[in-house]
This record gives sequence, structure tokens and C-alpha cells, in this order.
Amino acid sequence: MSDPGDVPAALRRDVGYLGRLLGRVLVESGGADLLDDVERLRLASIEFRKDPTEARRGAVSEMVAGLDVERAALVARAFTIYFHLVNLAEERHRVRALRERARGAEPVPESIEAAVVEIRSREGEDALRYELDRLAISPVVTAHPTEARRRSVVDALRRIAGLLSTLEQAGESRTARAHVERRLLEEITLLWRTDHLRSRRPGPLDEVRTAMVAFDETIFRAVPQLYRELDRALGPDDVGAREPASRAFVRWGSWVGADRDGNPEVTAEVTRAAAGIQADHLLRGLEVVARRIASALTASTASTPASPELLASLALDEQRFPRSLVAAGAPRAAFGELQHLRWQVETFGFHLASLEVRQHSAVHARVVAELVGGGGNVLNLADLATLDRLAREGWPEGADPSSEEAADRPPTWLRCTRWRAWRCRTGRSSSTWCRCSSPGPTSRPRLECSTSCSRCPRWRTGSRPGVAR
Repeated sequence: MSDPGDVPAALRRDVGYLGRLLGRVLVESGGADLLDDVERLRLASIEFRKDPTEARRGAVSEMVAGLDVERAALVARAFTIYFHLVNLAEERHRVRALRERARGAEPVPESIEAAVVEIRSREGEDALRYELDRLAISPVVTAHPTEARRRSVVDALRRIAGLLSTLEQAGESRTARAHVERRLLEEITLLWRTDHLRSRRPGPLDEVRTAMVAFDETIFRAVPQLYRELDRALGPDDVGAREPASRAFVRWGSWVGADRDGNPEVTAEVTRAAAGIQADHLLRGLEVVARRIASALTASTASTPASPELLASLALDEQRFPRSLVAAGAPRAAFGELQHLRWQVETFGFHLASLEVRQHSAVHARVVAELVGGGGNVLNLADLATLDRLAREGWPEGADPSSEEAADRPPTWLRCTRWRAWRCRTGRSSSTWCRCSSPGPTSRPRLECSTSCSRCPRWRTGSRPGVAR
């Protein structure tokens, strides 16, 4: 059990400040009696936590039992918001602690910079380059159907977190702090008056949209910062004035809207809609970044003339535009914010994340059996030999799903005419999942190997390393 005295002073100050703001909101919205009930229960709970005797437990229980249902709901809501605010204060304190650690001359332990320094000093530059060339990170977003918080609550907490950052930047400015405090009271009031629990169980597409909150607010912005931090560690003296020293190595995946194993609500139409929602969020994000860069990149043709190569053709402008800026003597314009946009496109493509269509192997076996025909043990029809034959020959001529189960396989699995089962010949990795970037009969599916393998005949390096085709 932690001692309150162990809580850092800055964190204790933030929690107290947010608690006072919540107290004002409670008085304004429910009266001073509501705040009194909340404070009595809070203090009694603190005393019980310090010394958990039966007498103090009884006092807390008696206090709760004395509340009618309506008042108990209000008190519970107040504590829910209080703990949300405490969590925000703790997150802000962790950010401060990390910034404080980064002020030293030495790399922060377990940071990207520390890893680069360690590999260079212990193994040498060639070993570092080897590790960078084979580096691949594939985070996968998963759904949490038990998550009860509504998106409106998540958004409100995000706005409050942003205001806390603004408050820290305001410093000693009385006017600025007063403005931020007014906004904090407004947001906490709205949070108090927002329904915190869903009235119905979220469906698969609700889960997709909830996952998009993390993408919109964090993932999309954090990815170029990750690459930039690595680039800075590799060459701090000229970072931003040269081409990046490493390639984009992150590829995102998602189970949300595609994980069919045990969830009958995830149908082919749901998977198709999930891919569309992902692409829509990504394209909107890329458009915002492109417009922002276009408005900021104001170098004139007099000082930064376009190269003849760029003027001759815009067919390869994604590659030629940065080179044109470099040739005109503006490498920082080429490898600054514009490089961030390129990293985002290289990482997310135009689809955001590969939808990992998961299904029970018995279902796969039954569907393969229906498509390839033949008797025998159904489970054996989807063995590696059958998958190898399908990889060489494709689906049998005229193969067409007739059963409801086969007809409802995702479009990335059955309706994509180029789908091929695949397994690594070396035995190092295997996959029978279709990971199309954009589902549909004209899409080009990819089967992504989790381990780089130079011996695999289907392994290709290039613009998208780590993809077996």
C-alpha cells in the first residue's frame, strides 16, 4: 500500500487542482449537498485504506447504504469522473518525468538513441546497418468488446488532456491560465452531463470506429515521430538536411472488423465496410497533412527553382519533388515535414492497416472442401499439400460457393481472383491468411511473412520490404 507522502508534489498538486474544479462543477450541477456526500465518502474511504479496520469498513458501507438510488448514481458518476481526471494527471506526470530524464547528456535508458549507441559501440556500424535493414515492426490493433466507455467520453478526456498541456505551457500568465481554467470547467461540466455507458452492446463496426480514435489522435501522428527519432539517433548533426538513414519499417495490422473466429456478427460485408472506414480515415488524414504542407512550403521559383526533371513530368512526383528541392539547395524543405508525409504514406499506404481475416481452421477446411470438391476427410482437404496445389494452380475452374457458410467468406478470401494460399518453403514461417490492402475482385492481395527470409523464393525486397507475393 503506497503512502500518500510518496506521491510526487507535482502530481499531488495536479490531482488537487482537478479535484477542486470537479468540486465546482458538482456544486453548480447538483448543489453543495452532492459535493458534501462525495467528500464524506472519499475521506472515509481514504481512512479505511490507511487503516482497514472492520469499524472503518462498516462506516463506508453504512454511508453507501444510506444513499437512495438516484443519489448513489450521482455519487458514483462523480467518482468515475474523478478517477478519469486522476488518470489524466498521472499521464501528464509521466510525460514530465520522461522529459526530465531526456535533459541529461546521456541517452535515456531503453530509448531508441540508447539502442543505437549500444549496438554501434558493441557491434559496430555494419552490424547496426544489418539490424536496420531487417527491422520490421507489425503492431496489430485488436477490438475490446467489453469496453463500456463511449467515444464521446474518450473525446472529452482527450480535450481535457490537451487543456492540461496548454495550462502547463501558460506558465505564470494569469490571463492565459484563467482562460484555460474556464475551458477546463466547461469540459468537465460537459463530461458530467454525458452518458458514460453504452445503452447497447457495440457491434463490429462500432469497434472499428472506436479503434479509429486511436489512429486519428495518436498513431497517425506518432509514426513519423518514431522514424524521426531513429533518424536523429543515427545522424544527429544533419538530421532533416539529408535523406533518412533508414527505411520505413512499421506496417500496421488490425483484427477489428475481420476477426471472425467465434464472432458470427463479423461477416463479409462487415469486413468490406471496415476496410472502407479505415481507408476513409487515412485519406482524410493524408489530405490534411498535404494541405498543411502545401500552405507552408512557400519557397518561390526564384529562390528554389524546380528541376527540369520535375517540370518535364509529374508522373513520379512523389520521388522527384524532394530531389528537386535538394537540387535547388533546400534539403531541409525536402526532408522536414514533407518527409513526415512520405513516411506516413509508406507506412499506411492508402489502406491504413492490413485486415487480418481470422477464422477457425475447421471452417476454412469445410469451405476449401466445397470449392475443390472430392471426398475423404474434410479436415485433410485443407492440409498443406492441398494449399500447395492451390498456390500453383489457383482455384479449380468453375469453383463457386453454394453453401451459406462458403458464400459468406470475406471478399479477401474467396472473391479475390488472385488469392493464393502460401507457406514458407523453409519452414521458418507459414500463413494461410489473405491480407489484402483493399478487398475486392481487382485487389492485389499480399501474404506477409513475419520473418525476413532470403531463402524464400517468394520473398521480395523493394518499396514494401517484408512482403511475400
